[in-house]
Amino acid sequence: MSDNGWTDNEIGLEWIKQCFEPETQCGNEYRLLILDGYNSHITTKAIKFYIASKIILLCLPPHTTHLLQPLDVGIFAALATAYKAGVRERSQYIVSYNIDKVDFLEILGAAWEKAITPVNIQKA
Repeated sequence: MSDNGWTDNEIGLEWIKQCFEPETQCGNEYRLLILDGYNSHITTKAIKFYIASKIILLCLPPHTTHLLQPLDVGIFAALATAYKAGVRERSQYIVSYNIDKVDFLEILGAAWEKAITPVNIQKA
């Protein structure tokens, strides 16, 4: 990250080159990268890299990512719902319930098994 804690054009492109590209490379196949249209994602240098690397870029419309991001809507919403249900179940008969690290991991693990399923992933 930059000195001020935000990304910039160079840092954004380096993330694409060093993280996204090698982790998603699948031979000579095209890949889809869904972005929010932030300026650092769509610079001329970045677009040239996407084309050379067979990365198809899909920019979501401004101010719609909370509604349209596939993982937020299709995966993490289900995980949050399952996690909240696990907390409610554990605290049902306890007036003051504090979640410690062990509780958190147990509830999260159970929620993960319910929400992060092949069906939910494919739907997202």
